[in-house]
Amino acid sequence: MSDDMQEWPEHERRREIHVTCAKEGEWGDLKATLRGILESQKRMERKQELAFREIFGNGHDGLKITADRNKQALKRAWWWLGGLSLAAALAFIDHVFTG
Repeated sequence: MSDDMQEWPEHERRREIHVTCAKEGEWGDLKATLRGILESQKRMERKQELAFREIFGNGHDGLKITADRNKQALKRAWWWLGGLSLAAALAFIDHVFTG
């Protein structure tokens, strides 16, 4: 014990030790809470990274590129269908009026 503690009456020394222990318990709870927050944040960051890899790809086509290619393919399909429909309509009209 320090020299300062020797000069204090017995009940004061016990009270000081009790207050110190109570505060250490509060700090322990705070550390545990902060540790839990940190672990949650790390889990969220890992999940976010996985989501970004799925969306933008990681060495392969991600969902964004795949969706864009599908959109372009659908546009081409509609243009082909429109062109074939127009050709069929013109062929029908030509057949009816000249045939």
